[in-house]
Amino acid sequence: MNKNDVLLSVDNATEEKIQMVEALERLEKNRDFQKVILEGYMKDEVLRANSLLANHTIKAQGKRTDIIEMLVAVSTFGEYLETIRTLGASARYQKANPVSVEE
Repeated sequence: MNKNDVLLSVDNATEEKIQMVEALERLEKNRDFQKVILEGYMKDEVLRANSLLANHTIKAQGKRTDIIEMLVAVSTFGEYLETIRTLGASARYQKANPVSVEE
């Protein structure tokens, strides 16, 4: 792989990250996405699940592990979205401030 191939590969990866963050930004502006995912799943469902952890019936039935796993899943999804934002911001910076590679 020569320098041009490497630069092309980096440019493609940068562009993919920018496209991903742009897609996420469009989703986050969508009212249905806001309602179902950001509010319904990542906020309301987390609050509901968190309150269930203290429920005596849930404790007695040994269901706390299931609830904790659900909370971990929501957290993992949130981290995925944050990773897209971070990588997208970095890619935008790289595109705006390209590094020149001399022969």
